[in-house]
Amino acid sequence: MNTPVSLKVDKLLLEKGIDMPVSPTIADVVMWLYKKHGIRISVDGPHKLLKSWCFEVYKINGDITLNKSSNFNSLTEAYEAAIEYTLNELI
Repeated sequence: MNTPVSLKVDKLLLEKGIDMPVSPTIADVVMWLYKKHGIRISVDGPHKLLKSWCFEVYKINGDITLNKSSNFNSLTEAYEAAIEYTLNELI
């Protein structure tokens, strides 16, 4: 996804000392999490009944679901929430 991350996520990346390109995209961060930490983010939706998006965060060395959350209004919102969760709770 070539959408730039929000200023909130960009600031969080800087606070964590994570070296990313200027104006990183959601795809840049998702791939960095996968390559560097073995964390995979999956976003799905919109679901028919709720008409909302959800995310799951997995460790790739096992099928361990680290977090699952739903009720986001857009694909971008779900990815941003998953990235924020991962940076705040897992990195």
